[in-house]
Amino acid sequence: MLIITFSTIGCLRLDDMLYNESSLDFYKLDDYDGEVDFRLDETYSIPDSLVHLFTLESQTAAETNPTKIYALYLGDTNRIATDTVIMYCHGNRDHMDFYWQREKLLANVGGKNRFGVLMLDYRGFGMSEGKSTEESLYADVDAGLSWLKNKGLTSNRLVIYGFSLGSAPATELTAHPRSLTPS
Repeated sequence: MLIITFSTIGCLRLDDMLYNESSLDFYKLDDYDGEVDFRLDETYSIPDSLVHLFTLESQTAAETNPTKIYALYLGDTNRIATDTVIMYCHGNRDHMDFYWQREKLLANVGGKNRFGVLMLDYRGFGMSEGKSTEESLYADVDAGLSWLKNKGLTSNRLVIYGFSLGSAPATELTAHPRSLTPS
């Protein structure tokens, strides 16, 4: 069973103007001093041992070569198979640094470091390569879901949470699951 929370974006195809791509040379996370919606106090801090920045390869059906995207997992990667994990699909504003406070909040819902949370930067966002399209958005999130599946996560331990633009891949991949369906 997949659970989803999302903002309504309508039933139209995603327009290129929805992508607010912004690039970075590196992620700052807690040291990010740009504009954000809110800042959490130190009770929401995440130990460095539970912060994992890595790359994934994402590929649409029409592409011959994969595109490198960046992802950030909060939690113990050795416990993904037994934890409940939140796949957080962020909005179109900036990059993972902008949404870092939300990811920390989700990790701490109901208790300190209670949930594993995976967030990624879509193509063209942050340090991820390429240019976003509707199809690549779905492929990028599916690459994150594939990574979780390879770590042992099953669909009954997954929450997909889409915020703003992120509600499109969250809805699509809940309605038409790809990576977490049995092979």
